[in-house]
Amino acid sequence: MHSSVFISLLAIVAVATIAPIFSFLVPKRLLPESVVLVAGGVIIGPAVLDIAHMGNEIELLRELGLGFLFLLAGFEVDVHGLKGRSGKLAAGAWGVSAIAAFVVTAFMPGISPFSGEGIAFSLAMTATALGTLIPILRDRDMLETKVGKSIINHGTIGELFPILAMAILLGVRGTLLNAMLVLAFLVIAIVIGTIPLRVQAAGQKLVKIIHFGAESTAQTTVRLTVLLLVALITVASLFQLDVVLGAFAAGFIVRQALPQGRRELEEKLDGIGYGFFIPVFFITTGMELELDGIKNNPIAAVIFVGLLMLVRGTPVFMAAFLEMDSKFFTRFRQALRIATYSSTSLPMIVAVTSVAVSSGVMEAGTASTLVVAGAASVLIMPMLGALMENKKDSEKDDSTKVRSAQQKAHEAREAVESTRKLVKEAALAQLEASEVDPDSLDEETRETALKQREELAQMMARAQAATEALADRAHEMFPDSDWETIAHRVHEDRQVVLHHLEDQLKNELANDKAAQEAAREAIRAELKPHALPDHLLPHGHHSHRHRKDAGSVEDSSKERKES
Repeated sequence: MHSSVFISLLAIVAVATIAPIFSFLVPKRLLPESVVLVAGGVIIGPAVLDIAHMGNEIELLRELGLGFLFLLAGFEVDVHGLKGRSGKLAAGAWGVSAIAAFVVTAFMPGISPFSGEGIAFSLAMTATALGTLIPILRDRDMLETKVGKSIINHGTIGELFPILAMAILLGVRGTLLNAMLVLAFLVIAIVIGTIPLRVQAAGQKLVKIIHFGAESTAQTTVRLTVLLLVALITVASLFQLDVVLGAFAAGFIVRQALPQGRRELEEKLDGIGYGFFIPVFFITTGMELELDGIKNNPIAAVIFVGLLMLVRGTPVFMAAFLEMDSKFFTRFRQALRIATYSSTSLPMIVAVTSVAVSSGVMEAGTASTLVVAGAASVLIMPMLGALMENKKDSEKDDSTKVRSAQQKAHEAREAVESTRKLVKEAALAQLEASEVDPDSLDEETRETALKQREELAQMMARAQAATEALADRAHEMFPDSDWETIAHRVHEDRQVVLHHLEDQLKNELANDKAAQEAAREAIRAELKPHALPDHLLPHGHHSHRHRKDAGSVEDSSKERKES
């Protein structure tokens, strides 16, 4: 590999490292990182410093970056949310945008709305950059709010429909064949999303795989996700469809296979995508911009930004105004915020113009102008949306609260199970080590025994920390008014753990009464209720009560049911 490739890659990685620092220095995160990345690409590219150049190797990284961007966008698709009134309004708003874009293109001089350039121009005006908006919404803590949910719904429709339209209308094959290929992709996604038993079974298997290799070098689920991404991108490439279709489908399939979502998987995919590949995509987008064409006609980019607000923003505003249930002025402001965010468009503009340029229906200078306008929309629209923010917009959506509580409860159950295993291992190790007298051993063996006991002490400390972390997590999961009920559950569960381990060890050590007693005492020492802070225990539960009679357990169970 030529050294120039590594020089280009070094410059790209340097820009990717510096960009978030510049973005962070701007108050209220008004400067999106993607804008800085595109600007950095312009600086290091042929237009300014001429340090980095596009080649086959960098082009491959760029395609993977685009793939990861749409993979994560597809992963954010909430089918349940799209089935409701919000999803219908979002679909209707996009339909109005498509009609408006067609009309606007028809009145533009020198462009036919039925030509390849006219179709590309129209689709660019109807798109919403969901993949670009997600990190912005996450940084501003908007993902779980009503406004954020509405933006995601409009963004999902505004990205999915243009992807399908682009694959059908701008493909190199005939429209009918393109439609058949797109239909094949849709069938795959629908089959996985509409067979609950298969989806749930696949989800449970994936969950087990996650637990098996989540913290090891295997990273099995991440590899499966990347395999699915590359496979669908390859299929799209073989049929000469754009890679964004395969990438978006891959993200959608992964999300349907894991309906509750997996935070560890999402975090790792974010790390891979936003850590390297996605910044490469934005930087190389800036590197390929032709500034000469923009300098000759800068007003064209400004006009296109205005058309984005008109064609995409106006229908979204109308739909969002009907969707929100606040008072008039609050609803007006929230709808305006949703419209401004939904008018953000860059990745789809890049994808559409790339297809149009490669097929020869659009000039590179025109494509660069549209991309610059898209980058300007990423800067301007979220900035306007942030300036219109109000405390009322920060209220969490009720459905989000329920799903969040379910997810946290699932994590708490996993923590209980891992704590049980850890405490059992520690108790067994302590039992085994207690049978050896270090003074009766030779020096080498004594050092080994003492080292094992030191490791044992660390294991016991981890077990204790895990139980305390479980109590803290339970306290964070539920409001104070429900904590007494939760404390009952945690306390009783700890007693169940104690009795279960005692019975299990009793069976394992049936012929050794002394070992049974030693194990029992070790377990009692680690699982006694004082690990749960006394001031958080419900009334009537104190650290000296290790067991509860059957009647009290039944009573507390009845109390929980009534609660």
